[in-house]
Amino acid sequence: DGVVVEPRGPVLLGIAGAALLGQQVRILPRAALAAVDEGAVKLKIGYIRVAPTVAYVSPSGLDIFPYTNWLTAATSLETAVDEACNGTTVYVTNARYDIAAQLLVTNAVTIRGVNKAAATIVSVGAADRCVYMDHASAVIEGFTFIDGDVTGDGGGVLCLDGALQHCIVRSNSATASGGGIYAGTNALVRNCLVVENDAGDGAG
Repeated sequence: DGVVVEPRGPVLLGIAGAALLGQQVRILPRAALAAVDEGAVKLKIGYIRVAPTVAYVSPSGLDIFPYTNWLTAATSLETAVDEACNGTTVYVTNARYDIAAQLLVTNAVTIRGVNKAAATIVSVGAADRCVYMDHASAVIEGFTFIDGDVTGDGGGVLCLDGALQHCIVRSNSATASGGGIYAGTNALVRNCLVVENDAGDGAG
C-alpha cells in the first residue's frame, strides 16, 4: 500500500532501485515508506498503485519489491499475486508453495510456472480452495493445485472467467460441484489433467 506525502524539505526516495530528489512526492509504494526522511508529513491514505510489467517468485529470492528479477524475487506466491496489476506477468520457479488462503485472481494478470506443472506445486493449508479466478484476461498456466477443500463449488480452482491451462488439479474436494475445477460459462480450461478429486454434487 502507499500514502500521498508532502515533504517539508527535499526528500531522497528510492523506488525500484532509483533515487529521486525533489520537493514533492505524490505516489509512494508501500515498500518505499521506510526510505522517506523524517521531514515527510503523512496527509492521507489514497494512492495510485504502481506495479511492474513482470514479477518473479522463487524461494531463494531476496523478497525485494517490485520483484523484477530472479535475484530480488518474491518468496511468497500470495504476495506477488496480490501486488500484480493489470498487464503484469508473474513468473514462478519450480517449488512447493504452501498458501494460507486461496489465490484471488481478479485482474488481467498472467501467472506462469516456468518449469511446468509437475515441478510447481501449490497447496492450500486451510479449509479453502487453491484459486479463485474471475477476469476475462487472466491466465494461469503450469501449476499443480492440491489439497483444496471448500464448502461450495470448485475445491481446487473456481474459474468463473479467464484461462486455466497446462495445469494438474489433484486431490481436492468440494461439498457441491467441481471437486477439482468448477468452470463458469466464460472460462477456458485447456490441456489440464484433473484427477483424484471429490465432489458432493458433481464431477470434476
